[in-house]
Amino acid sequence: MLSTVAVCADVVAVGPFQSDALLVPEHCVFDHVHNSRLCSSYGHWNRTALQSCAGRNYQLQNFAILQPCGIDKFNGVEFVCCPRDKGDRRISIFHSFTANKCSICL
Repeated sequence: MLSTVAVCADVVAVGPFQSDALLVPEHCVFDHVHNSRLCSSYGHWNRTALQSCAGRNYQLQNFAILQPCGIDKFNGVEFVCCPRDKGDRRISIFHSFTANKCSICL
């Protein structure tokens, strides 16, 4: 009889912080907002990226938070904005984030 087992491992960060690499497709732009005096939530930086892209009449393609400055707080965001599809009028989908959850399952 076969059985399925999920094993989750906690990920421990060691060394200097490095944000995720973002790919920039053709016709898209890369930008970032960083403020070392502002320590805000993931949601705040997601909205900041959404608003920046919307201000260009683009939509948010992808984003990564920058340097952590507290528990679940960060001081910036980098992001990729792409032109809107002619038939797509959505600004973007809010990216969900779940901290302290299993990220590696075998």
